[in-house]
Amino acid sequence: AVDRRQQLLVGSLAQCFVEHLLEWQREMRFALLAFVVMPDHIHLLGILTGQSQLSEVVRLLKGRTGRTLNGLLGQSGSFWQSSFYDHAVRREENLETIASYIQENPVRRGLVVDPSEYPYSSANAVYGEQMLGWQWLVKGDAIW
Repeated sequence: AVDRRQQLLVGSLAQCFVEHLLEWQREMRFALLAFVVMPDHIHLLGILTGQSQLSEVVRLLKGRTGRTLNGLLGQSGSFWQSSFYDHAVRREENLETIASYIQENPVRRGLVVDPSEYPYSSANAVYGEQMLGWQWLVKGDAIW
């Protein structure tokens, strides 16, 4: 979540975060399945395919994007809250159901009527081919 739940992830800042996220997934070998960038927080669904621990992967994403987004705002200090919430998907849970839940966030918040209308989400068709997770599940390590 954004520090003090400020609603900063809108417009060009939200777009900048999405661009960093799409680059970061390849670098960190994080098979991104779904995401949404809400004004004050983000949701990610993915599979760790490299050797890094989740805490390290998230720390690197938050550090890099925090510096960049602060720079765009002309400020310094903490951009993100220091902690994050994670949930290990259990075998019986359906990845498509979880992805849909993530992508429905803007609808539940009343920002759009249909998830595909929200510009900063994996539900937006623009990002379909850029997310590596579903390709990884089908093809294995070939995408790296």
